[in-house]
Amino acid sequence: AYVVIFSIFIRAVMSWFSSGHGHPMTRLLGSFTEPILRPARRLIPSTGGLDLSPLIVFIALMLFLKIVVQALLDLASRLKAQVFEVENLEEAHSKALVELENQRNSLYEVGQVLMENRQFAANQLSIEIRTHLERLSMPMAELRFEWKLAIEPDELRIEEVTILFSANPGHAPQPLNKVASGGEKSRLMLAFKATGQAHTRIPTIVLD
Repeated sequence: AYVVIFSIFIRAVMSWFSSGHGHPMTRLLGSFTEPILRPARRLIPSTGGLDLSPLIVFIALMLFLKIVVQALLDLASRLKAQVFEVENLEEAHSKALVELENQRNSLYEVGQVLMENRQFAANQLSIEIRTHLERLSMPMAELRFEWKLAIEPDELRIEEVTILFSANPGHAPQPLNKVASGGEKSRLMLAFKATGQAHTRIPTIVLD
């Protein structure tokens, strides 16, 4: 647009001098600017030999630069700012992922200590439960706790626990909810209650 404006300006200046009409530069500028000036000349014909088309095109081009080009520059500035925000967002996301992984590792470290303490307490509980089961006519019963890491840890634990039970010798312990009968579950409940009485007060359980 600036090249066109400059060319129209030079052509207009050269037209003021009679020596410029036959100059090769005038013909070159005319071949370049005439396709732009011709539509304006049809809209506003010359008045008294004065051609106003260069002025009209000059004003139109300046308005174009002022409105359209400036709008494009503003758009480019906004896009650049958005790209910068996206880059910062990606950086913040990467930092958040690193922090999340660090927190997860810390959770597993603390959870590992807690799980080991729970495993020790569970082994002691199994021994005491088997003692009470012997008194409830289940001398060969076996109770175990199976431990594995949870798929997703939470604020309470990093592990999942399954209670395994076998009432008869020669049978490997299986999940309690799958192998224990109603009577076996009742005696297990009594054994848990009897074991817990040594450590805390447990309300009376009525089995019907």
